[in-house]
Amino acid sequence: ALRRPDVREWWEGRKVRLPLLGGLIRGYATARFCQLLGSMLANGVPMLAALSIARDGTGNVLMTRAVDEATESVRQGKSLAEPLLASGLVGEDVIEMIRVGEAANNLDEVLIKVGETVESRLDRMLGVAVKLIEPLMLLVLALTVGTVAAGLILPMTQMGNMMGK
Repeated sequence: ALRRPDVREWWEGRKVRLPLLGGLIRGYATARFCQLLGSMLANGVPMLAALSIARDGTGNVLMTRAVDEATESVRQGKSLAEPLLASGLVGEDVIEMIRVGEAANNLDEVLIKVGETVESRLDRMLGVAVKLIEPLMLLVLALTVGTVAAGLILPMTQMGNMMGK
């Protein structure tokens, strides 16, 4: 079912709205887009061609649609930032940096830096999440072992009490 475009788009829409994972999914798609587009622009690839290539590298159907709208906006001589903001997938801070890069005519450098910053922020968030999960896993493991031990010891003590009568 996920091969059908409408179902895949529905699924992606649900994933980006998840409480914890949604932000990570949006962030990694944004980081990939920014790094790809920035690298291509830095190497002299024309903007429309670079957008087309970066579109395929986002790994997210919704981000692909947002990049398509941004490509159309750029083709009409408008800003890259506005359609990305309208998509709701790219954070306000990233949009502001893209606007600054467009105004200063150094969009390639800004996009690369933004992509690296977003990716390092997400890596830190994942590191903290993993560190918070470790004690929780130990607690679950301790409860499981305690339950199994109680399940073994209680019947033996009950048998011992019955033998003593």
